[in-house]
Parts: sequence; C-alpha cells; structure tokens
Amino acid sequence: MCNKPAIKIGTAANVVLAVTLSLAAFATPTVMDVVATTRYPWNGKVDVSFTLGYTNSIEKLPVSLVARDIGGGTNLPVRTLVVGGVVTNDVRFASGRHTITWDADADAPGVLVTSLVCSVVAREPRVDIVFDANGGETTPVPCTIEWGQPIGSLPTITRTDYIFLGWFTEMDGGTEVSASTIASCDMVLYANWKSDMCQIKFDTQGGWAVSSDDEDYLIGTVLEPPISDNVKRLGYATYDDSWWSLNMNGWVLGDVWRNRKHNKQLGSLPSARKLYEEPYYDSLGYYIQGYRRIMYKFEGWYTAPSGGTKVTSSTKVTGNVTYYAHWGE
Repeated sequence: MCNKPAIKIGTAANVVLAVTLSLAAFATPTVMDVVATTRYPWNGKVDVSFTLGYTNSIEKLPVSLVARDIGGGTNLPVRTLVVGGVVTNDVRFASGRHTITWDADADAPGVLVTSLVCSVVAREPRVDIVFDANGGETTPVPCTIEWGQPIGSLPTITRTDYIFLGWFTEMDGGTEVSASTIASCDMVLYANWKSDMCQIKFDTQGGWAVSSDDEDYLIGTVLEPPISDNVKRLGYATYDDSWWSLNMNGWVLGDVWRNRKHNKQLGSLPSARKLYEEPYYDSLGYYIQGYRRIMYKFEGWYTAPSGGTKVTSSTKVTGNVTYYAHWGE
C-alpha cells in the first residue's frame, strides 16, 4: 500500500490517488489484478481495471465497485459508473479483462481521503427484486432469484377502491412484468392500479330528475319549472290525463351522477320528468286563454340517446358510462 498526503476528491489540483490493490474473490467467480489509476491533471475520474474469471456457463456476471477511504474508515458512495462511455447502474461482464470508470467527483465531491482502496466484487448470479406497492395496503418482501431465469410467481396486493393491474417497471405505465419475464438485472417493480369506482351519468335529455339514492348527486337548477301566465289556473295534464297536480319540489332541471363500484349493479334508478307547455285557446280557437303543462311519458333509461338497450336496477356497471332518458308523447 502506498500512503500519500490527504487529497480532496473533486479539486482541480495535481492529484495522485493513494490506491491499494484489492482482490475480491469467491470460489467462483474470481476477480484479480485490480488496478486503480487516475488521470493527470485530475478530472474527478478513477479508472479501475480488473480481470474476471468464471467457469460457469452464465455469460455475464454483475460486478460492483467498492471505494473505501482507509484513513477515514468509511466507504465512499459509488453510484456513477461509466462502462464504454455510457453511465450505467447495471454493470455486467463476461470473463476477461475489463475497465470501469468511477466518477468520483460526482459521487463524493469535496471528500478528503488519505488512502483509497478500490475493490471489484463479482456477485453470485442472482437478481434482487424490490416491490413498490405504489399506494397499496401492503408491501411484499423483496426477493432474490437466479439470474437469467424466469421471475416466477408474483405477489398480488390490494388497495381500497382500486383494481390491481399487475407489476410494472414504472409507477404509472412502463412495461408489465409477468412470471415468465427473464431476470437479467436488479429491478424495482411498481404496482399499477385503476380506480374500482365507475362514474355514471343519467342524462335527462332536457328533463327533470330526482333520486333517493344517497350516493347520487344532481347537477342542474333546483327550481320549480318555469310557469307561464294562467298555467296554475288551467292546471296540469299528463300524457294520459290521469292527474292534475304535479309537485316538483327537490327536482333538478339537469342530470344525475352516481358512483358505483366496478361490476356492481346499478340499484334504484333516478326518476325523471319532462314537461312542455301548450297554449290553451278559446272555444273558437282564436285567442290564447292561457297555457297548460303537458308531461311526456318517461320510458326509462337507455344506453344511447335514441335506440340502445334499456337498463334496469340489476344492470352491472363495468366502466364510466352515460345512460339517457327516453321520452314518449
């Protein structure tokens, strides 16, 4: 070991790193001939060359670089590694002679070292998998599997009011990972979700609506229907003239919205009314004496503005949807 005066990583000074060659070896694989060198003038980089020997049939092995300040007794952070001019966290090599460049200036700026040990460790052919629940109620325990093999069975987790979509390489989207995915590098897998709640709109198509369902909310104008001159005196008429009074308190000129869980039944449906006013003439048909209010026949809720399929309280909801009121004369 060559001891030199303390140096400050990241300065532009004339720097010579004190380096101890280290052999980090398992029975197999074996790392040997580790040589760490710097450049002059100092540019914040350390080149570490080594020979990797491995007799197994696996093509490449994951390799880690360890930098330790002997004087300070601490390991320095080694995160920024460059292989072939490319910054990478997935450092793997086949048997032979290789060089890794450590950007010491990026990872440990301003750190004073007295004697720096650079070690290269070839890990056993294993892949570490960490799970991120991404809002889920439980986080699965990390696992380690053999490199180059299918991941195998993946855990299933739950989240209130959400449907579990699976494990992905990104928190939102990315590539889905399945049991057959080949484990080629350490991974963080993120649970992806979609809302289990479906939004339902009951479109009255110009009518009035009211609902007794506690989950419903109405969007529109909460008023009595507009009343023309003398309409109260003339009363109301329905499509079949069956009654002459109409209480519209609490009704909304607008639409009803409801949330239901995915694949659940609609339950009780909102009520709907649609009115129009027609003039009331004298006996000769010349003069308007007033107006009377006529109510359309409500035929039910359908999947399309015209035509479509009629829905019932037992209809199951599988996604956001709009149902339309149909009216008859």
